[in-house]
Amino acid sequence: MGPTNSNVGQNNGVYGTLGTPGAANAAGPGGRQTPVVWADNLGNIWVFGGLGLDSAGTRNPGSTNGLGNGTVTAEGALLNDLWKFNIGTKQWTWISGGGASGLSNQNGIYGTQLTAASGNLPGSRWSGVGWSDSTGNLWLFGGWGYGSTLAQSTGS
Repeated sequence: MGPTNSNVGQNNGVYGTLGTPGAANAAGPGGRQTPVVWADNLGNIWVFGGLGLDSAGTRNPGSTNGLGNGTVTAEGALLNDLWKFNIGTKQWTWISGGGASGLSNQNGIYGTQLTAASGNLPGSRWSGVGWSDSTGNLWLFGGWGYGSTLAQSTGS
């Protein structure tokens, strides 16, 4: 999906400046498994989270993500970054998540239930589902990963 900085797998994400589209055909999100992917009413492609590589190439730290203690995976760690790919301009834009520098294994910020807030952010996760409704709102449900604290996972 979209251009990358290489034709080789296992690349770190190139995050650039939050909210600013990268140059046409420039790199964007790092390689990942089972992110949530959906299209909006304007034809933009959105990618959220997954198990993959952040800006630093972080690997899974082991038991905190459900793997055996001390296990390190080549696939990376849990992500909560949100990316938009504009098909017309062929540009990736880092929209949110990943902390200030595009890092993995982030706790969620959930705010008050039923109250929208710009500071709310899902925790890092993989294998969730997503879709857009008829008005173009983007929806995310489930997945396995981080709740609001490391001790409160989103799955078992």
